Amino acid sequence: MDMRVSNAYSTYKIYSASGSKRPNRAGFSADAINRDAFTLSGQAEDYQNIKNALSQIPDVRQDQVNAIQARIESGQYNISATAIADKILQNV
Repeated sequence: MDMRVSNAYSTYKIYSASGSKRPNRAGFSADAINRDAFTLSGQAEDYQNIKNALSQIPDVRQDQVNAIQARIESGQYNISATAIADKILQNV
C-alpha cells in the first residue's frame, strides 16, 4: 500500500486564501488557544475576598492578652474557682 501526501501545497493555498490560521499539531489554531480564559464566578470571587480579609486578622487578639496579663501581674485579676468550675460545666 503506497500512501502519498500529494496536495500539501493546495491545502496551504486554501488556508492562505481564507485568512484562516493554520492549525498547530494538536489541531487548534493560535486564535483558539489565545481565546481561552479563566474567570471566577461571583460566589468564588466573594469567597476569595473573604478569605483574603480573614487572613489579615490576627489569630490572637494581642491587645486583650496584654490587658489581662497586666491585670494578673498587678494582682487585679481575680476569678474564683467556683466561677471557673461553672464555666467548665456549661461547656460540657
